[in-house]
Amino acid sequence: MEWRRQNLKKIVKNTMTLITFIIISICVTSHSKAANDDLVIETGYVEEYVGNGGEVVIPDGVCYINSSVFQNNDKITSIIMPETINELPMNAFSNCTALKSVVLPSGITKLPGGLFSGCTSLENITIPASVTSMGTGIFDGCSSLKSVQLSSEITEIPFLAFRNCTS
Repeated sequence: MEWRRQNLKKIVKNTMTLITFIIISICVTSHSKAANDDLVIETGYVEEYVGNGGEVVIPDGVCYINSSVFQNNDKITSIIMPETINELPMNAFSNCTALKSVVLPSGITKLPGGLFSGCTSLENITIPASVTSMGTGIFDGCSSLKSVQLSSEITEIPFLAFRNCTS
């Protein structure tokens, strides 16, 4: 019985290693520059935004957005994220004052604190069904926010989630 348990542990460990390798491979094989030249992408990470605003479409294969790439941008109006993104940094889009719409990846499970804080033009957002938790102050200061469709998996509204949401 002990022999089976040890072999099962090895199989699980090897399987997890293989899954991690596949995920990293998908991220690493992404483009070094986005097709629209608005994003600098290195090994699956959005490192820098160099565009002039408007709609930002993050290409498939990107797995992560570095924390200050979009912060305090006053020209981006919409962001569309691929399904390959499964984690977002805190305050990733904070103070994007022209941001009106966001398409979140359907597999994301956590939305960190301050993610959209200060996005004064954001009016509506749909939280994917996969999301189970949101961080503190996620929509703090979103003064135009009128509608948030929450995932049924969210059981708790975080502290200061909707502070200064006056609409």
